[in-house]
Amino acid sequence: MKTGVFVSVDGPNGVGKSSFIEALSKKIAHSFPVFLTKEPSPTQFGDFVRKNENRLRGLQYAHLIWADRYFHVENFVLPQLTLGSVVISDRYIESSFVLQGFDGVSFEKIWDLNRNFIIPNVSIILFADHHILESRLTQRKSLSAFEKQMTRAYEVNAYRKTIDFLAKKGFHYCIYDNNTIEDFEKNIDDVYYKIISLMR
Repeated sequence: MKTGVFVSVDGPNGVGKSSFIEALSKKIAHSFPVFLTKEPSPTQFGDFVRKNENRLRGLQYAHLIWADRYFHVENFVLPQLTLGSVVISDRYIESSFVLQGFDGVSFEKIWDLNRNFIIPNVSIILFADHHILESRLTQRKSLSAFEKQMTRAYEVNAYRKTIDFLAKKGFHYCIYDNNTIEDFEKNIDDVYYKIISLMR
């Protein structure tokens, strides 16, 4: 059986990752099995990680994220790829560089922790104007600790620096502006055909 395709979707808070993943997965599901997952992982340990994002800092939290990612990849991502699924993860290693980088951990240390994890076949990074991102977040009922502490302009810049760093490590990026519904629909189509070509 053909090995599946691993797709990660990342980007600043408010960029529309959840809507993008939902639309993309529905489109792919007409042709291939799709498995949706996320980080922190959809487990009790992942919940623990989320609840401690403002209690543990720096390297302590970076190691907690690493432990959850190890479990996530070994127990969710790799088994589903073996079954031939298109695995789509809402957040992956890029988030560590942005969030743990904001928390004072160097890129070199973050890479040292994450260098042995599987590299996605396609790493999608969504961007939007930081003013649009701020406007979208004002509509949320609650914000995470990192969402409250970081500005969207900082996030956009941090993701661009992360892309520059990880592209040199072998990551394959598809970068999209996701400002409007027209952008959204065009981006979905483009990613869909990239994934279909890899599954054939």
